[in-house]
Amino acid sequence: EGNVPYTGYPKVHILIGGVDIPRSPIILPYHDGGNISSGRVYSNPLILGYNNSNYSYYFEAMDIYRKMATPTSTNYGPVVTGGANWRPQLLWVGTGGYVSDGLEPEMGTTGTIFTFKVRYRDLNNDLPKPGYPLLHVKKNGSEVATLTMTWFNGEIGTQSCGIYMATKTLQTGSYRYWIDAYENNPANLYVKLPATGDKSGPVVTNAPILTWTGESGFESDGINPDYGTVNSTSFTYKVRYYDADGNLPKYVHLWIYKDGKRIFGSPFPMGFVPTSGNLADGDYYANISFTESGTYTYLIEAKEKLGINLNPLEIGSESLSAKTATLEAIGDPSLVGEFSPSQVDIFGDLGEDELIMVSWADGVSAVGPATLEMVGPIVKTEQQQNTEIKLPPPTPQIQITDFQSVYCYPNPTKKGEITFANLPQNRLIKIRIFNIVGELVYEEERESNSAGKITWTCRNSANERVASGIYIYILTDRIGNMKRGKLGVIR
Repeated sequence: EGNVPYTGYPKVHILIGGVDIPRSPIILPYHDGGNISSGRVYSNPLILGYNNSNYSYYFEAMDIYRKMATPTSTNYGPVVTGGANWRPQLLWVGTGGYVSDGLEPEMGTTGTIFTFKVRYRDLNNDLPKPGYPLLHVKKNGSEVATLTMTWFNGEIGTQSCGIYMATKTLQTGSYRYWIDAYENNPANLYVKLPATGDKSGPVVTNAPILTWTGESGFESDGINPDYGTVNSTSFTYKVRYYDADGNLPKYVHLWIYKDGKRIFGSPFPMGFVPTSGNLADGDYYANISFTESGTYTYLIEAKEKLGINLNPLEIGSESLSAKTATLEAIGDPSLVGEFSPSQVDIFGDLGEDELIMVSWADGVSAVGPATLEMVGPIVKTEQQQNTEIKLPPPTPQIQITDFQSVYCYPNPTKKGEITFANLPQNRLIKIRIFNIVGELVYEEERESNSAGKITWTCRNSANERVASGIYIYILTDRIGNMKRGKLGVIR
């Protein structure tokens, strides 16, 4: 069509090991030729300063109307010899959760597998020295772990220009990390990422637990009553929130669904019951009435809050960490929003025309039986109530089985034992307990007593006390009934 190239095009991408070299892509200026519709030549003479046999290149272009041309296929070459030895590079991967750091996820629990990634690149094709790249993890200023990172061959690239990774589980606390490497070359050149200091993360906490309160009407679910009438019955939802680290909930939300779709207003905030304990170990509730008949389902979710976010990040002469600690010490959940310095004493060194944005930083999401979708309530019209002799109560599981009302208590337990209740009486029950990463901790087939109960003493199959944490239990009998759920152990 005779359209000239858009400014900055055509370009050539020059790569080593599938990654652009510094300054690439490079603009190609007009060289010779006449009419654009019949073809013009664009070129740029370049001197390549990296001694390498792994070069490749491709071209791209866009016209004045910003229509992209199909890039050329990748070609290989040239082979360059005799160049200087260049220092290796460590770079963030640049994709997914690794755009500006080397960690994913940023936050988790003691069962979370944290994955660290970095891109190692040596423009002379030198591999990293054996044992490198090396990941350094520190806590409270002291190094607590060093891990050799391994080449991740699932990505495009080579060992001299590719992605390296390491995985690690950690105990509770706030961590920082950095990565360094030497090239496998007599020059033994060194590189570190970040170049100075370190990066924050991960933050490891105990996940908060949502379980049933255990009081009358809430022994095995979170709703009472289980059925009622449109526009007249007030249904009470209750849940117990517990966080072993003492972290308050950022929110406790009740999600209600009908026919697989959340109802208007859902999720509903749940309020704290002042007589039930404290905000980090207490009950939360919501009262809901319904305007339509039908069968509803619900689940409850919560997330802990960890410290605060402050904006701007540099606040006067006093350090951000000192002021963060002061604000955390206040512990006031209402202290969230936009404030002037006169409203918050610890920010008094700011000008009156400046504002500070205060918000709570997200922690990890809660786990526990209340986070699983449950059935209830069943809501009828007055006419339906009058014509039915009896309304069956909803089951706590979508699929009705002989184990439909089985539950465990206390959950979480601080007593060193937990009881499975509402089992069929005097029946052989296989108990299997798994940790949060799926490893079998305990397995035994035992007979339930005449009250339909079996007690687990929170010990593994070697009769050793299990650690604090979240566990998965699976109960089965010999005729195919099964119950699965989560339980918490606190030491």
